[in-house]
Amino acid sequence: MRKHISRFIFLQLVAVLAVALVPAPSAAAADLPESPDGTIKAIYQKLADRHPEIIWQALPASYQQDITDVTRAFAGKMDPEIWNSLFGLANKTVDILRDKKQYILESSFMDAAGDEKVRIEQNWDTVVAILDDLFSSEISDLEKLETIDWEELLKTTGAEIMDSAQNLSTAKSAEEKDKDLTTLLRQSKIETISHEGDTATVRVSTPGEEPEDIPLTLVEGRWVPTDMAQDWDMKIAEAKEKIATMSEEEMAQNKMQAMMMFGMADGMLGELAQVSSKEEFEQAIQGILGPMMGMGGDVMMDMEMTGEDE
Repeated sequence: MRKHISRFIFLQLVAVLAVALVPAPSAAAADLPESPDGTIKAIYQKLADRHPEIIWQALPASYQQDITDVTRAFAGKMDPEIWNSLFGLANKTVDILRDKKQYILESSFMDAAGDEKVRIEQNWDTVVAILDDLFSSEISDLEKLETIDWEELLKTTGAEIMDSAQNLSTAKSAEEKDKDLTTLLRQSKIETISHEGDTATVRVSTPGEEPEDIPLTLVEGRWVPTDMAQDWDMKIAEAKEKIATMSEEEMAQNKMQAMMMFGMADGMLGELAQVSSKEEFEQAIQGILGPMMGMGGDVMMDMEMTGEDE
């Protein structure tokens, strides 16, 4: 079921913003209407016009600072070799998705997609372009991550990603075009159904969906979802504590395990990069999946034996 656009904008995007740990306070706060429904309408309009930086601008100043603090702590603790290897693998994966597109789509590996295979084929190039934009952005550089301007990143890379996503419409039917993000944002009806002090409830009616009521709380002049406002301090405190308590011994052990996994993944990607026919791709996939399934079976057997011993 399609997620409501309102929940997508406030919870999904802002959650990604926090989890991705890629922030920096904006140089100047954006002017947003003071009313709850006015705020939501302004955000919808900006997103429909492909200005995703509004997501950062709509956050309370303390939230921006919290994310900045967590980012800097994270970047200071993260091992550069792990970070570089992670994004190196991500970019190699994108290259394979682009260069071996036809082999992948024609492989038995895609049979599991069933009826979704047609949609996957239609959206393939756009999804690859989005991943390419993301993995080659400033977040791939650990040093830049410490001082990155999140508002500027959203304004540039974020807008490029939205452009790539909008290109999906060229491969959609007329009915599907009516359901794309930009169209739904512009057609959504937004109204305040209750407002008392620093709390309010806004109703969002999106074509083809049941209306959704969103409780909002005013935080430092910014209307944010009430559940996010209630959980924010706890989530930030947990993130800071988790980073602060990471010992050098733990990081060294994690690095050893991570680099082993990265090495295996790099070898698999290298094998796929060398194939030059559908048949070779099929053989390579089977060669990769076979041992992995065997390892999974061994793990399951070990778990069953452990359970019997208990």
